[in-house]
Amino acid sequence: MQTKGGTFVGSESRPEEQTPERDHECRSSKADLPGHLLPGSRLVESSLPVRLKVSRTVIRGVIKQLYRSANLEIGFGNSTKPVFFWKAEFYKIKLSQCSVEWPQAVNLGLKLVELGGRMDFDLTEEQRMFWQAIADFCDHEIAPLVDEAERKEEFPYPLFRKLGDLGFLCCRYPEEYGGAGADKICECLYMEETNRVCAGIASSLIAQATLATSPIFDFGSEAQKQRYLVPAIKGEKVGCFALTEPNAGSDAASITTRAIKDGDQYVINGRKIFITNGSMADYCIVAAYTDPKQRGKGISLFLVDRGTPGFEVTRKLEKAGLRAADTTEVVFEDCRVHRDQLVGGVEGGFSQVVKTLVGGRISYGGRSAGMARAAFDLARKYAAERSQFGKPIGKFQVIQFRLAEMAMGIDIMHTITWKTAWMYDQKRPCTKEASYVKLYSSETAQKIILDAIQIFGGYGFMMEYPIQRIWRDSRVLSISEGTSEIQHLIIASELQL
Repeated sequence: MQTKGGTFVGSESRPEEQTPERDHECRSSKADLPGHLLPGSRLVESSLPVRLKVSRTVIRGVIKQLYRSANLEIGFGNSTKPVFFWKAEFYKIKLSQCSVEWPQAVNLGLKLVELGGRMDFDLTEEQRMFWQAIADFCDHEIAPLVDEAERKEEFPYPLFRKLGDLGFLCCRYPEEYGGAGADKICECLYMEETNRVCAGIASSLIAQATLATSPIFDFGSEAQKQRYLVPAIKGEKVGCFALTEPNAGSDAASITTRAIKDGDQYVINGRKIFITNGSMADYCIVAAYTDPKQRGKGISLFLVDRGTPGFEVTRKLEKAGLRAADTTEVVFEDCRVHRDQLVGGVEGGFSQVVKTLVGGRISYGGRSAGMARAAFDLARKYAAERSQFGKPIGKFQVIQFRLAEMAMGIDIMHTITWKTAWMYDQKRPCTKEASYVKLYSSETAQKIILDAIQIFGGYGFMMEYPIQRIWRDSRVLSISEGTSEIQHLIIASELQL
């Protein structure tokens, strides 16, 4: 069984059948040792004459510890190397008392592997607790506001402060800035639950948690973090991110907004559209060219305060879906900002834009899963209650198959989203994987929601049933923050096709 240049030695025989002559083989009861490794693993070899005697009790203790830490250090003579013991419980391998002669094992092809990070398919206890807490908040604090927010097409502004007080609003940021110190997976769970209840309201919350704050946290100066990030995390300030223009959507590098340096100031001119939270924003992160000769790379990010002369919200946009979200067009006309408002104090911040979008695409996995779950729950309940031909329609195989495929799609969304979120936290390159998440989750969620509409039949088209709102809201999933077509292009580019 080959893996990255090394061979794992295993046996079909039972552990108790081991003989002293062949005690260098650590056997499994049913199968060879696993042939695939976690991402980032690398092979480790040693010629130190050391004999490892490992009992079943010790192995079990080691395995339990490995679930809690990324590396395990075991001494070899005068040297200490972090090594990885295969996760016996995970791979269903039953280990018995055995001993391994190190050089002999290497000669026979048994490699120990250094672990470059850990991924577990189970959520941690902390993540589960966070998930339950945010789900309860959404059910009790957000759900009662949905109908009015949709009818008035207004975001319930007090939610920013409520979520900020709990550390939920921008949960991924460190506690020193007012966040919960959560990981990217928790942020995705937050996105999922808010979108499960109302995607319109969630849209404004997502913009605050990602687009309007990530560039400051990742690239901003400490002064900028204190002035903008800290109050944004607490819900005391609302931000927006202005990149898209009337003639520059998928091709972000083609924006025409300019920022011309004039002494200690920059003069910004341009027009932005589809800006979430625009009319509520206390500040705006705007993308503008400081060096138009460098396509893409010449784009920089600026922080513009509300009330700055030349910065104006020209209109609020009426939408088919996400009606509770605040979406606007903004204009900059000879808008002057001090050089201290340049994010990070460095021109040429297109990499800042790219990283912000990558993080947002991962979060779209949670957003899509939340909307899909809401549709699935409604369809499943309706199928159990609606009777035709003398029995609930959920008893017909055609409906059962449709619901089964819907549930499968949601589960796959969770898997690829949480894996990519884990990679993001590990600071591993994940541009391709983020596009996997955005493409698969947005397209699959729309299919699930259409299937739910079909289960409802004519009632699914009636405004009195919430499934129609989820349907309208979901259409934007494959459009905003990078269309499905753009995700295909990114994936193809990453694959070097």
